[in-house]
Amino acid sequence: MDLPVKLRAQQSQWDQLGRSDPLWAIITDPRRRNGGWNLDEFFATGMVDARRAMEWVDETGCPAARNTALDFGCGVGRVTQALGDYFEHVTGVDIAPAMLDLARQYNRRGERCRYVLNNQNHLRVFGDASFDFIHSRITLQHVPRRHIRSYLREFVRVLRPGGLIVFQLPAKHRYRDISHFLVHNVYKALARKILRVPTVMEMYRLPQQQVIRTLEDSGARVLQVLDNTGPDEEWISLEYLATR
Repeated sequence: MDLPVKLRAQQSQWDQLGRSDPLWAIITDPRRRNGGWNLDEFFATGMVDARRAMEWVDETGCPAARNTALDFGCGVGRVTQALGDYFEHVTGVDIAPAMLDLARQYNRRGERCRYVLNNQNHLRVFGDASFDFIHSRITLQHVPRRHIRSYLREFVRVLRPGGLIVFQLPAKHRYRDISHFLVHNVYKALARKILRVPTVMEMYRLPQQQVIRTLEDSGARVLQVLDNTGPDEEWISLEYLATR
């Protein structure tokens, strides 16, 4: 099946970033552009994210089993490998072949971690109730809203009963005023669509109530919604915990 047009363009962009400056493309610290990330420091950030997610596992008591985990938007395996400290088998899925090539190259977990290319706006490559735990961070924010909703429904489908989904998603932008709004949106539209600047990444949001409704309509139960937005961040970003 052909990749939806919008996702095909994003696949091309992220594949290019995976070949030019992959670590910065994943964590866009301006001090780390053009190969400025130390590999050990970069993967240490994945350990922090995984440890925080597992604190929520302990808090909620979900999942009871820790056999299989899915890292959606795995990139080069930053969090995928870290989840290998907690689960028997971890699958990283991404849209960019170049990112997955690096994930396999950097993999230190052997067969405990595997990496899968997903080139559709669904997860039918995985069967129903395949995973005890699903994690996604700084990924859905780059996906158009209709596809975000599709992936959320798929998260619920591939989650085992009693499992846990943990994901991050912006709810809205913090525009200072109308001029900030115009400059932000006009510049990014010109940079992406006319100048074709690969390092200008599309950002999308989904209001909290739409996220909750999508999850609940798919059979999930939302456990918590946490606001972890930093004081200087441009987006109001929420963390969602859900089970089924």
